[in-house]
Amino acid sequence: MYYENYSYVAKVGTQIMRFATEEEYLEYIAEEQD
Repeated sequence: MYYENYSYVAKVGTQIMRFATEEEYLEYIAEEQD
């Protein structure tokens, strides 16, 4: 999925988090799982 210049978009509740790299995206998801 692409949104503006971001390759990875994660929807968290009503908030949309955007990440430019898979690494940033995966790090965020990992933190959310705790």
